[in-house]
Amino acid sequence: MNRTRFAALWVALALLLSLLAPAAIAEDAVSLARPDVGVNFIERKGLGFSLDKEMKLRKKDVLETRAGSEISLSIGESSIYMNENSQLKVLTAEPDEFSAELQRGEAFIIADAANSIRLKFADKEVLLE
Repeated sequence: MNRTRFAALWVALALLLSLLAPAAIAEDAVSLARPDVGVNFIERKGLGFSLDKEMKLRKKDVLETRAGSEISLSIGESSIYMNENSQLKVLTAEPDEFSAELQRGEAFIIADAANSIRLKFADKEVLLE
């Protein structure tokens, strides 16, 4: 492979990664995830990344904690705390509504009246307004 084609492939790969990386955040994202303790992960558009700093959430993001780790989510004045060995998929991340599905583990919610939070888990659904 000649150098020009090799360089073009590297540029294309770098562009693709920059479009999919967690740093590329949509303007309409309103909810924040913050790693509190341990090793935490986020999956976006099929790619997994370590959650090592606060970042905005988007629809279809999947958050995962491992043993001894925790994640805090801020939704306006409301909060969701994910315990260790938990997995949560974001279903909606709108200014007036946040919904998610707890796929595994535990989550503790503190809801403010200004924010609507809908959480699905174990074939149940809870709406906090």
